[in-house]
Amino acid sequence: MIVSITLDLALDNGSTYAGGLGILEGDKFYAMADLGVPYTVFTLYYRRGYVAQRYEATALALEPEEQESAFLQKLCPEQDLTISLNGEAVRVRPLVYYHGTARAVFFEAVAPEWATALTDRIYIERDERERFLKMALLVRASFQSIESRFGWDRIPYVDFQESGPALGILAVPPEKAGFVLHTPGPWGHPVFPRDWVVTEFRDWIETGRWRAPLYGTDVIHLTEQALRHARRVFAVSQKHRHISEQTFPGARGRLQAATNGIYLKRWQHPDVALAVESGDFSAFVAVRERLRRDALYYWGRPADFPGPILLWARRLTRYKRPYFVIRFIERHPDLPALFVLGGRPHPHDEEGIRYAETFLDLARRDPRVIFIENYNLSWARRLMAWCDLLLFTPFSGWEACGTSFMKAGVNGVPTLSSRDGGALEMIQAGQNGWFFGEERFELIDIFGDPRWPAMDEADYADFERQLLAIIDLYRRDRTAFYRVGFRAAQTFSRMADVRRTLRILYDSLIPEPYGSVPSS
Repeated sequence: MIVSITLDLALDNGSTYAGGLGILEGDKFYAMADLGVPYTVFTLYYRRGYVAQRYEATALALEPEEQESAFLQKLCPEQDLTISLNGEAVRVRPLVYYHGTARAVFFEAVAPEWATALTDRIYIERDERERFLKMALLVRASFQSIESRFGWDRIPYVDFQESGPALGILAVPPEKAGFVLHTPGPWGHPVFPRDWVVTEFRDWIETGRWRAPLYGTDVIHLTEQALRHARRVFAVSQKHRHISEQTFPGARGRLQAATNGIYLKRWQHPDVALAVESGDFSAFVAVRERLRRDALYYWGRPADFPGPILLWARRLTRYKRPYFVIRFIERHPDLPALFVLGGRPHPHDEEGIRYAETFLDLARRDPRVIFIENYNLSWARRLMAWCDLLLFTPFSGWEACGTSFMKAGVNGVPTLSSRDGGALEMIQAGQNGWFFGEERFELIDIFGDPRWPAMDEADYADFERQLLAIIDLYRRDRTAFYRVGFRAAQTFSRMADVRRTLRILYDSLIPEPYGSVPSS
């Protein structure tokens, strides 16, 4: 059995994730079940999810999410565990989601009262100590569950997704331990006081469960610990590997690229899949036109609306550059296009909150703008099939991989993308999508580097030029535009299949009958 430990997991109907990492891990989960591979994911159960958006006038309120009954009904409680945490006995309830050979174990802290806050909401903590204890809870509960239910002998691989769960990686033999890095730069890598780690895991250290020394003096850098210890360490795209080796020079020569993928059955519209399988371009065009009409009807627009449906929807934060589409809309008030905007900011990100409020203001002022107030997994599935063009705008060097362009591509929706992440491996400019801006191989600090404003301005100028040309192509020669989309559906259906990622991660454990996959 293969084990994955993650703080973020998006399963159908659940609100136990905050963004791309959770959706990626959910896609792996469903694909492993399809492949018939025994697979267990350990994560936390967040009673109140991440954030739901509510608007009063132009102000944004970010409130807790409710878990859907359809998701709750699929969770099967198991016998409570008792773990040691913060010097006390903490009772943890495992809630298990079964899907074929895959199982997801969600841990909920139920007592004492202080501990229940640890499984309240994802990535929202009162302070660093609470953040540390949340990670420690996941690690301790996961290890106790492994020992009581399976035993280490049955597990060839334990993969830690991102640095938080890697708090426990030193307690796994290096040959079993895998570490998947999902963040390119120096941000997002937890650093905790050494005495917190030593005190919390003193029993493991004294009994020899820790199989390697704690590196560092006064503080412990979790990513560096994981990169030193694990035999298998992965970046999530070739570009991400290059950038990460700059950030962590000790990983050079050891870091492999397992470029992200998507679970096609979750993201590809079945009618698009049939058209791609048949190779029938006319059938593909008919499907795309029908999906477009469905979208226009849903939003109350005329079926003969002359311009394309453009989509910008993802996490609202500076490096994703939502201000590119905002600026474009404001600079071209008469352009015939429909702009669909969505995304959720972290409640502590004031700049991200302002972007969301600007999206709402645009939708109220400009009839061409549609704002998806609570953009989530269900909306993403619908929009990736409905839109005509995806706008993917992260600042080059900051996007580890990205998968939204894959989800759009398998539906025959091309992307106008910055030169970053996995897009560089899958998009062929002018053939199955388009690029704008400069590719940067140096990690630029977008919050402090004096070079950044000029770089950003140059990128926007090229973004605007390319987008205007694409809109013109759509209006002049929609058949030519659809040929780009058709090639996107054909190439992405092969290259973006998450089974390709799993083959790189687990090699011979992924059954051969599911076919060969292209090399990374």
